[in-house]
Amino acid sequence: MPRITSCLLDGKPTTTAEALELREDARRREVDAPQFRCDECTYPVEAHKDGMTGGKAHFEHMDENPQCPYMQD
Repeated sequence: MPRITSCLLDGKPTTTAEALELREDARRREVDAPQFRCDECTYPVEAHKDGMTGGKAHFEHMDENPQCPYMQD
């Protein structure tokens, strides 16, 4: 399954680095995090940091959407 490395925020493309920074800023300010959406199906996605075992930062769907190209094998 392909990794999602960009998403939409208010209809504009956003990278994982930007999304993670915006999420951390929201936490610091104690406000709700921005709502990121898949750039293919527009379902909500969540940003994930680089993993300790070598996984790269990426977005994952919060709810499955079998019609999304990113969810297809």
